[in-house]
Amino acid sequence: MGTICARKGKYCKVKFKLLQTLFIIVGTYFLLSFNSAYTCEVVTISATPGVIPANGTTASTIEVSVTDIETGDPKAGVYVYFRNYYCGTLSSYCAITDSAGRATVFFTSLRACYSDISATTAGSNSDWLSVGCYKVEADNINATDPENTIVNYHLEPSDIVITSANFNAPGESETKSNLSGNFYFTFDQNDLDWDYEGNVTPQIIQLICNVGATSQTVTINATRVRKVTTQAQEVIYAFFLGQGLGNRIYTHKLQEIYHKISYSIPYSGKTVWVGVSMAALYVNGDYRESPYDNGIGDADWAELHKYIYSGGSTTAIGMNIAIGLGVPSTLYKDCSSNCWFEENNLKGIATTTALLYYYEGGVIPAATIQNAEIDCNIYY
Repeated sequence: MGTICARKGKYCKVKFKLLQTLFIIVGTYFLLSFNSAYTCEVVTISATPGVIPANGTTASTIEVSVTDIETGDPKAGVYVYFRNYYCGTLSSYCAITDSAGRATVFFTSLRACYSDISATTAGSNSDWLSVGCYKVEADNINATDPENTIVNYHLEPSDIVITSANFNAPGESETKSNLSGNFYFTFDQNDLDWDYEGNVTPQIIQLICNVGATSQTVTINATRVRKVTTQAQEVIYAFFLGQGLGNRIYTHKLQEIYHKISYSIPYSGKTVWVGVSMAALYVNGDYRESPYDNGIGDADWAELHKYIYSGGSTTAIGMNIAIGLGVPSTLYKDCSSNCWFEENNLKGIATTTALLYYYEGGVIPAATIQNAEIDCNIYY
């Protein structure tokens, strides 16, 4: 009996497994049939425009059309569920179709990327698309060659193409087409207008990028400020081999006028323009106002000027008599240079190379001039 019962038990287990398998097959059939009946709508999604600037305000209109799978007629009052991936924000994640079977939401992004957006209903499979979100940024300015100052830009994602880019800077206007990834424009720093310190109005360097039906504007502020250094001052000692003359002490002065250019993004290169250098020599009672006076006049003083910077120095040039400066007992010289330099270790150097002293007995040149050189820090 025990053997028979054991066999019956084994038979019952086999029978149960067969019934279980049959149940799974039949159940799957009914599920598939139910799903076929359940998918009764067709969802079609579109985005206008399909590419937008990643500024958080420009929106792509995401529109979904829901139609009956059999008749193709639009279906009103259907709930449409939206999702987006990777970046961006939808104005709503659920919308109801109108009488035309359409539901609309809006998509924006602050980040440059591609965002996949899907839409589905309770009675449909999902449809999806990708919206491109682009951003153009100004990276830096390179003024190594001031007459061809480079403005570097980049576009993300790098495979999006700028249809046209309109660049405008003081003295420069240029349009380029079909740009992507990294690109640049150039302008001449000399075309920037200068302002007095304390009364500065920024000048605009603007790039308008058109991508399809959308655009993004990138703005850089530039300033060119006129500055005047503190007047440097040294004492020089001139020795004249003349009766009653001997060693004379004069005050040697130097002042530099320059322009400093700054930008609202990182920059490098030559952004300091040096223009006018003014030297003065206070000779006290030795000042000669007319050809009949004793002493030293404007034409009796020779002065050279140069700039030194981290990369070397300029060639020294002679300074000219400065007209219209009338501090008593003071001689004046100036010169113009029109040079561009980097900010580091820049100074002007003026050197008294000759002095002539007029008196009743004739003209006596200075035999020696000690401490003849004076330096004035411009940007240190």
